[in-house]
Amino acid sequence: MSNSMSFGRPYILKIKSCIHDGWIAVTDITDQIERDYLYYLILSNLSQTYFFNAAAGGGIRNLNADIIKFLPVAYPDILEQQKIADFLSSLDNLITAHTQKIDALKAHKKGLMQQLFPSADEAGA
Repeated sequence: MSNSMSFGRPYILKIKSCIHDGWIAVTDITDQIERDYLYYLILSNLSQTYFFNAAAGGGIRNLNADIIKFLPVAYPDILEQQKIADFLSSLDNLITAHTQKIDALKAHKKGLMQQLFPSADEAGA
């Protein structure tokens, strides 16, 4: 999880690695909390507001391990957590797919606009 600047942004690493300054590794997670559920919980407005209000510092605000440890975490049973995480993940995938379609349509539109309204150099002027 990032702990400065854009603090509170979680990332799930699927490889063993090390981290550097600016990051806090959340590794000691109870078996009662599903990893992807925790990811979405940390992204929630409730958690982000908690981090914003608890972050220390003047110009650049930072989180520390103690602030993160005291994040209030409410969670249903593990099966319900999995359903919630799967649902939110499927929405993320849908958003990504639609974003890619929008980007492709914008590129297509740009190409059509260039053909319809060529620049003075392209028009032979």
